Amino acid sequence: MDAANNLFITSGNTRCGGGCPFDYGETVLKLSPSLGISDYFAPPDWASLNASDTDLGSVGPTLLGNNLLFQVGKAGVGYLLSTTSLGGADHMTSLFSAQVCTATSGAAFGGVAYSAPYIYVPCSDHLEALLVNSGPAPSFTSVWSGPAGSIGAPIVAGGLVWSMGWNSSQLYAMYASTGELRLLVSLPQTPMHFSTPSSGDSEVFVPDGTDILAFGSACGASSTRQYSLTGSDGAT
Repeated sequence: MDAANNLFITSGNTRCGGGCPFDYGETVLKLSPSLGISDYFAPPDWASLNASDTDLGSVGPTLLGNNLLFQVGKAGVGYLLSTTSLGGADHMTSLFSAQVCTATSGAAFGGVAYSAPYIYVPCSDHLEALLVNSGPAPSFTSVWSGPAGSIGAPIVAGGLVWSMGWNSSQLYAMYASTGELRLLVSLPQTPMHFSTPSSGDSEVFVPDGTDILAFGSACGASSTRQYSLTGSDGAT
């Protein structure tokens, strides 16, 4: 949501599937405070994305400031859009776009993290860090890639990017500007699908099966605390 209470959302596949007229599938939508559609962007290949279950909305949109918005989806293509004219006159023209993830299907899920000037994208095989140029000709370039398995939606805390490998039961903490691995922890349980850390009070909290693990966030401190999500009576 921006300062004027406009809400930005991204849709996935519509029920129509392939061979149908445009019906706001695979679209970044700008909703007014009364939730009416005031603007939108759809990639030029929206129809093939819709037909192949390659959701643009597998990742939510991110406001970057300076009237910029970043979007990436299952196709692994990143888009920079203007929040004042999302897709230009034809609603299909971005300010900049480029392939971000190696995969072109099932490439990105969850949410990105943004800590200017970097965007951190959870690709399906590793985390990808992008350096954003928010000047008159906006663009982004890839500056580092996380280790294989750092696929969970990231957060930034204590100068580090934290990501859960929910398919490998590992927690990764990487320096935000260089990607250097600061902390790698094997989690005792198997995290739920798309599990994401959170942070507060100088700690990072990690959902791990029936436990929550707490890590010191500053420079990836390795001290931990563990909280059980199940009470003595077995109730969750």
